[in-house]
Amino acid sequence: LFNEIMDRGQLYCLGKNGFEIKIAISSFKDWVNRNLQASISDPLPHLNETANIIILDKSLFAEKEVVESIFPSLNWQQIYTILGYFQPDKVHSPLPVPDSVLRAVSIFASKEEDKTSLKLDETAIVRYFDQS
Repeated sequence: LFNEIMDRGQLYCLGKNGFEIKIAISSFKDWVNRNLQASISDPLPHLNETANIIILDKSLFAEKEVVESIFPSLNWQQIYTILGYFQPDKVHSPLPVPDSVLRAVSIFASKEEDKTSLKLDETAIVRYFDQS
């Protein structure tokens, strides 16, 4: 789903969807903990952080240190992409991303030393669960 958001985020980056993703991750985590007798803290960090970007106040993204501490799994290019796709909705996230925030995040992304891909390596997900 994360890679799909990177490709076609306009379909997913709505406030309502952010909350639905968070609920689905919570349900998945509960299922794993109950059925696999495993304790996992954050089984899908990139997806969880993406949902947080969708539902949180967008003005906080102008503060580089705050963003890097709240979203350690995402790079600035990914954050910029998610914010660029974000569409406000009347109920869950009614305010658009301020232009000043998009400009600041664009600058952070352009200065990022690690120019990693927007998408996740799908084998990394399998490796994560093999380690658990």
